[in-house]
Amino acid sequence: MAEILPSEKFNLHSAAVALREGGKIACKRVSSSRHDYVLGENVYQHGIVNLKLKLKSLKDDKYMFVGILEEDVIPVSPTNKASS
Repeated sequence: MAEILPSEKFNLHSAAVALREGGKIACKRVSSSRHDYVLGENVYQHGIVNLKLKLKSLKDDKYMFVGILEEDVIPVSPTNKASS
């Protein structure tokens, strides 16, 4: 039996990021040299998970990092604040 995974959405993000379309789209609100972040709301504990990321534009940014964190980890920085 195949498991149907929930739709992936973002929920936590740094202050310079805005979430749109119910958390499915993350957009940087202001240009800055900070390392901003968005975190998905789902937790994957085992098995194989296929995620699809659509990158529309990097504009002034020259790179983007996509990674995997342990559950309950929020990036810590004096300039970043988590909000939902």
